[in-house]
Amino acid sequence: MIPSLYLNLFIDYMNGVRIKTLISLLVLFLPLDTMAKKQFDIEVIIFKRVADERKSSESWPNIIPKISMEHVGSFEDKNYLVKKKAKVLPYSEYKLIDQAKSLEKYEDFTVLFHRTWRQGNQGKAYSPIFHIQGGEDYSKQSSFKRMPEPFYELDGKLQVYVQHYLYLETQIDLREIKISDDVPLERNQVQQSTVRREKNIIQETKKNKFIKSYRMEQKRLIRSSETHYLDHPFIGIIVQIRRAEESTLL
Repeated sequence: MIPSLYLNLFIDYMNGVRIKTLISLLVLFLPLDTMAKKQFDIEVIIFKRVADERKSSESWPNIIPKISMEHVGSFEDKNYLVKKKAKVLPYSEYKLIDQAKSLEKYEDFTVLFHRTWRQGNQGKAYSPIFHIQGGEDYSKQSSFKRMPEPFYELDGKLQVYVQHYLYLETQIDLREIKISDDVPLERNQVQQSTVRREKNIIQETKKNKFIKSYRMEQKRLIRSSETHYLDHPFIGIIVQIRRAEESTLL
């Protein structure tokens, strides 16, 4: 016969197991509804800084692979915004205006991009990937022919997603006009005479303009309501992710 003390302990234990199981099930299902309603306001400032490539410890090749724009959408594409449950917010919702104005006070900094938008807390596979463009459109310069239109100074993509925590991923190019000195160009000059023909290869020196890209590729864990800074020798990113108020949810 089991003593009443042990029987009571066993009953309490089983009740505890049932309660823990019930709590686990509630935790499993209830947050899904709560998390589905969670939305964030994301504000991003991207600026370029004046820097001497020769003083950088990193190497910057003249030719780099093109950034893949698969699954990337535009802030102006209404269908993409609806599909990804995102919304571009008006200027009145910007919170980093003072920071942007402070950057513009210095000659070494130029703000190329400043946007604020709202999105849900989707994972990496479902959260929007936005096309980032800003600065000068080089395709409008007469010195660059046969260039795709538009061809912006700042071009790339940016994604914010939830994977237990908030993450920001960027793959962005800063394009700058460079002038190459002493670029040898080969030309065949054919000289004819009554006796024979000769081919002379003449080396000419000509200054050519070309566009060089400096890539910023980062993945950063972001804490909501904090202002974060992503550093790069030529590019800076200021980002703030704020929890949207329930009364304003999409």
